Amino acid sequence: MLKKIVCTAVLVTICVLTGPTVRAAGLVTDCNSDSQLQTAVGGGGLVTFSCSGTILLSAGLTITANTTIDGAGQQVALDGQTQYTVFSVNSGVTLAVNNLTVQHGNGAGIGNLSGGTAVVSNSLISSNGGPGLDNGSGVMSVTNTTIYGNTGDGILNNGTLTVTGSTLVGNATGINSAGAATVSN
Repeated sequence: MLKKIVCTAVLVTICVLTGPTVRAAGLVTDCNSDSQLQTAVGGGGLVTFSCSGTILLSAGLTITANTTIDGAGQQVALDGQTQYTVFSVNSGVTLAVNNLTVQHGNGAGIGNLSGGTAVVSNSLISSNGGPGLDNGSGVMSVTNTTIYGNTGDGILNNGTLTVTGSTLVGNATGINSAGAATVSN
C-alpha cells in the first residue's frame, strides 16, 4: 500500500511540474497604461476589460498566439499614437477583436500580413495612417463594424475577406481588393 501511495504522489508531482503553459491573458483593470494589456496579449487567450478609456500604446501589439480581445460592457480605445500598427497578426494564429475602437495606427489599425486570421466585430476602426484593416495574405472577417476616417483604404485586401453589416465611410477608398472578397448587409 505504501508503494502505491508513493507512486501516485510521484506521478502527481510530475504532472504538476510538466503541466500546460499558463497563458497571460486576463482582465485589464487599468486603462491609463498599456502595461497590463501588453502582458495579457503577449500570452494569447481571452482578454477583457473592467475599465473604460483610451489606452495609449507604447508599442504595437503583435499577436503570436490565438487571442480574443473583448471590450464588451466598456468603452475601450486602443491608440497607436500614429507610431505603431495597433495589431499585427502572425502566421497561423487568430486574433478576434470585439467591441473595441482601434485608432491612430501607423500604417494600419490591424495588419494581418503573414497568413493569420483576423475576426473583427462590433468595433470602430478609425483615423489610422493607412488602411484601417490590412489583410495581406490571410483570412479576415468583419461584422457590424464601422471603418471611418482612415487615410488609406478602409480595407486593403489581398487575402480572403468577408464583410457583413459594416459601414465604410470617410476613408481614402472603401475596399481595395485584389483577393477574394464577399460583402453583404
